[in-house]
Amino acid sequence: MSNIIRLTRSQSASKSTMSITNDVASIQISTEGAVAYHTTLLTVSLSRNLAAETFVDAYYAALQNARPTISTYYQPQTTMPDGKVVPVIVWNGNFLPSASDFQKLFENDMPATHFDAQSLDCHIINPSYAPEGVDLTGIKDSDKKKLMSLVVMVSGTVKVGERGADEGEVEVRGFSEVLTLVPNIDKLKGSMGKASQGRSFLIQNQNFRYVV
Repeated sequence: MSNIIRLTRSQSASKSTMSITNDVASIQISTEGAVAYHTTLLTVSLSRNLAAETFVDAYYAALQNARPTISTYYQPQTTMPDGKVVPVIVWNGNFLPSASDFQKLFENDMPATHFDAQSLDCHIINPSYAPEGVDLTGIKDSDKKKLMSLVVMVSGTVKVGERGADEGEVEVRGFSEVLTLVPNIDKLKGSMGKASQGRSFLIQNQNFRYVV
């Protein structure tokens, strides 16, 4: 009788140990899954922020020193399924009908500028960007994770004045800008269209305002 009791206790302990072991394994798997999930989120977050910072730095440098290349930072003019024509460019309340017109504004009318982007905030709009009517064949599976659209909010200051002007003749103004960036499909497909130039993202919507 006592042997039976001991055996029963042993079986019970074994089941308890097995249950605990399974719970630990479940917790470990759950923890590993959570870590993998948050690691993925962190990787995507770092990727989008790096992409936004790289684009913004190059774009403002072009506005300052490479104005003949400005239009290459924009999505080629396209009519969306809803009839909207992109890119949409609004500069301090003024609508510019195309990237070429915006480039001409800077080349012909805008004095020397120096942008200092002091704050940048970036968020993913669509993590699986696939515009209607756009052929995505030819994009490698490893590059499809780059098919995301971003909204980038930038604020800072800009010095406006003629090159070589005295410090007192240079106007310093605050600015705020919102950019919608879409992936450069030509680059992802390995083709080099006019808008490619090796850029990973292109501007689809832009709204710039002087704030001071």
